[in-house]
Parts: sequence; structure tokens; C-alpha cells
Amino acid sequence: MYGTPLPLVTVGSHDTASAVVAVPADGPDFAYISSGTWSLVGMELAAPVLSEASRDANFTNEAGVDGTVRYLRNVSGLWLLQECQRDWGARAEPVDSLLHAAAEVEPLRFVIDADDPVFLPPDDMPGRIASWLGERGLPVPADPARIHQVRS
Repeated sequence: MYGTPLPLVTVGSHDTASAVVAVPADGPDFAYISSGTWSLVGMELAAPVLSEASRDANFTNEAGVDGTVRYLRNVSGLWLLQECQRDWGARAEPVDSLLHAAAEVEPLRFVIDADDPVFLPPDDMPGRIASWLGERGLPVPADPARIHQVRS
């Protein structure tokens, strides 16, 4: 009556839930990292973790596939880098060039807390990184490859 039937495909509650169910894990005991602008680090469980320690550590319980729970923590992914590149515009170097340059510098000379709330909003990320370092009496690098993103 309406033509050829179309197949209906259901997906997970979120794109990450669909990605987690597609992980080629062999058995129930595995962890995952879903990395992009923001990264998610977690594991798939049969039930939520509702402890005070879990909440204090900023873990969440999200709906998974087939009644599972994705127990995870959001961490800063490529947000700072992507925002810097957006700010630099046409003068931005390709990511592979930045990574190569970063590999050549003294390790951990400039360490920032990428999860500091000052870095959440968009716009002028290079300026906010420089201000963050300056407010702590740390030298501000002239070369953006010298700023390393490290969790505190």
C-alpha cells in the first residue's frame, strides 16, 4: 500500500552507547575510551555505581544497550587543541605538524589542568591558556606546541 517497507534499525541511547556496543571486546570485562572533542573513559556494567566516591570522582551512569549501564567519566579530549586551531584560523598548522613539534620539546615544561572550568567556553583558547599559565607564575610559551594538556 505504501511501497517497499524500509528496515527499522534501533541504536543505543547515545552515539557513544552505539560505539561501546560495537567494541570488539571478548567478554564482559573491558574498558573503553571514546575520544573526540570530549573524551569518555569507562566501562559497561550490569548495574549503576551509586557510591559517594563515584560521584565525588565525577563518574556518571548512562544508559547502554540491552539494559546495560555505561559507567564513565568525561575528560577533556581535543577541545583545547580544536579551539586553538579555530582561533588561529588559516595560520593554524596541521595537527600532525603540531604533534611532531610537541614531541621535539622538553617534556612537561608547561603543564595545564585541561579540566579547569576556565577552558570550557569557546573562543580565544590560546589567550585563556596564556592567562592561566601567567596567573600561576608560569612562563608562557611563544610556541603553541610547547603547551601540553595533562590531567591533574
